[in-house]
Order: sequence, then structure tokens, then C-alpha cells
Amino acid sequence: MHVLPKLVLIWELCVVDKGALAKGLQLENVTVPEIGLFGGSETLRCDFQLGSDTLYSLKWYKDEKEFYRIVTNARSNNRLTPVVFAQPGVQVVGEKSGLHQVVLTNLTIESSGIYRCEISAETSFRTITKAGNLTVIVPPERLKPTISNISNMYHMDDSIDGNCTSFRSRPAANLTFHIHDTKVDPSSLIEYGPVSESGGLLTSVLGLHLVVGHQHFLNGVIKLKCTATIGKLSWHQDLVIEHRNFYNSHVASAGHRGLSGSGRTVAHPQVLVLFGTLFLGVVSSLGLQGIMMFLSSLLSTLCSFSSRPRSSRRPLIIFTWGE
Repeated sequence: MHVLPKLVLIWELCVVDKGALAKGLQLENVTVPEIGLFGGSETLRCDFQLGSDTLYSLKWYKDEKEFYRIVTNARSNNRLTPVVFAQPGVQVVGEKSGLHQVVLTNLTIESSGIYRCEISAETSFRTITKAGNLTVIVPPERLKPTISNISNMYHMDDSIDGNCTSFRSRPAANLTFHIHDTKVDPSSLIEYGPVSESGGLLTSVLGLHLVVGHQHFLNGVIKLKCTATIGKLSWHQDLVIEHRNFYNSHVASAGHRGLSGSGRTVAHPQVLVLFGTLFLGVVSSLGLQGIMMFLSSLLSTLCSFSSRPRSSRRPLIIFTWGE
């Protein structure tokens, strides 16, 4: 006969507690950067609202080991007192840290890990926690990857055999080849495992084996790109490969048009030099009066040539250059 009152009492306590919590402590967001650069600084944020609650403590953990705490000190009029605990890879900038953020500096590989913010309320005794993962990377030593053993000119059906290398990073960079911004088919790639270097760093290598075909060229060139990616960061190296036959055929075609094609007429350079030499000779041997007579005679000849019927004209020594 006492079971029902107990159940009613428990239900009423739960209702009251839920109402108090809805107006009390709320953890809105915990922000932990996904990527941090070696030697750099990052900010961890813990955004919350106390509502009708009073803060009891705020704590930060790395891999479940506490490194930062703010507690309410009742003996000093509820003043918030920060405390820092030493942990490997965690260096807190005290003057820039507080209730809603913690600033870390001099990041190392050991700084990578799971960071968790924990908020506790004094009034409702509620504790809320949320975490995020930070990965500290060492960028590639040369930043841009290096394309090696690949020439800048190939014949059709030649084989391209070369590598793309990203040196000394952590974690190892992910490498990809693109041709004209399209990923190279995996069947043309050779995957090599990361090479271990001193200091825990890794060098990535990706091989390329490709038989040159018409489908690879665009306007006579292949635009090859290698991209190194770590997280959301990326670096790339470009290489323009020319089609040797395409280049030679266009040079030969241009020369042929220059001698026999139709289009704009231009004097051959050697003819211009010859006439220039003769003209200078005439100028040096004749006086002013002689030069005037020479020009008058030349003009008369040109006028006489232009007045002839087209079929009877004999062309000057000129060559044509096709357009």
C-alpha cells in the first residue's frame, strides 16, 4: 500500500528537476581545431550558459588528464581561480585563457589528442562535458612536392615513369596526380609506403607509369600536377609536358606557309638586307642631288609597274607568309 505514493513522489521530483535543468546550465558548444601547426598556437573554446545555476567548476582534459581548472572560491567572495596542471605537449597561455577559452602555444607532436571541456553547476549539481580532437601536423619540409624523373617533352607512345615526393612531414602527406585537373587512373599509379625519417617524420612517394596517348594532350601539351594533402591543407607542383611531334610539325608547317602559302605578303629578310646595303651604297656615293634623282627614278618605276595590266606584271622579289 506504500508503493503508489513513492512512485508519485519520484515522478514529481523528476518533473521539478527537468524544469530546473531547462533554465539552468547549458553547454552550447565546444570548439577544438582539427588541425594545428607544429610550433604554432591554437584556441580551445567552451561556450556555455549558466542560466539560474551558479558555476562550481570548469575543467579541461587532454586524453582524460586534467590540465586546466577554474573553481569558485567561496572564501574569496566566489572569485574564479584558474589552476594549470603540467601535461606533456600542453603549454597554456594564462593571460589569454579564461572561462570560455584556453589558448595553447608551442604546439608539438605530443599536443595531438582529445581535448574535453567539463562544466559543473553548484546549484543543480549538473555536469556537462563535450570533446574534440586536435591533430598537430609538421608541414612538408619543402612544402610543395617534387616531381622527378619526368621530362618536359615526349613522343606519342612514350612511357612516362617518374615520382612525386613530399619530404619530411607528420603525418605522412597523401599524394595524388592530376592531368588537366582530372585524377590519374589508379592503374597508372605506384603506391609506395611512407619512408621513416629522423624525428619521427615521414616522406611520402607516389610513382607514375603512363603510356602517352592522344587522349592525354590538350593543344599539344599535358598539364601534370602532383598534390600533397594533410588534413585540410594542401600543396601542389605543376609540370607542363609538350608533344614533341606536335611541336615539330607546327614548326615545319609554319615554315612551309612562309614560303608558299597565301595571305599577307612580306619581303624576305635577306632581300631586305640586300636592298638596304645597295641603298646605303648609293647614298654614300651620290650627293643630295643624286639621291633625289635616284628616289624620283624609283618612284617612277613603281608607278609604271602598278599601272600595267595584272596579267603582265612581273612580281618583285617577295615572299608570302600565310596567316
